[in-house]
This record gives sequence, structure tokens and C-alpha cells, in this order.
Amino acid sequence: MSWNVVISDQAQKDNRDILQYPYDNFGKKKSEEYRDLFRIAVEDLARDPFHFKSVKRSELHPDARPMNLSPMDSSM
Repeated sequence: MSWNVVISDQAQKDNRDILQYPYDNFGKKKSEEYRDLFRIAVEDLARDPFHFKSVKRSELHPDARPMNLSPMDSSM
């Protein structure tokens, strides 16, 4: 079973802004690595919204389960 992950317009804008920092400071390759981490996290949440890396954050939204991303979490 897969779930529908909704990424708000604001979250998409935030993600673009966040990816600009590694692009400006470390180059295109590093920015693409972080972009891929975000994509993998969305795929993980679509497969299992209760993924072990996600944490319930009802103060953000009753159904919010954000994940902390870092390159060390990646299977790349």
C-alpha cells in the first residue's frame, strides 16, 4: 500500500531555498545529493507514513510526521 504525500507550495519553495545553500557553497553535485535525500524521504513516507525515521509532530499538524535528513541517513 502506498500513501499520498502532500508537499505544500511553501514546503516546495523552502526546499528550493534550502538546496540553494549547498549549491552556492559546495557546488551542483552536493546540492543534487541533498535533493536526492529529500526524494528518498518522500518515497519512504509514501510507502510507510510511520517510517522509523519519521516522528509525530502534532503541534505542526495533526497528521504531520517529518523526517530529519542527513547524508549519513542515505543508502547512497
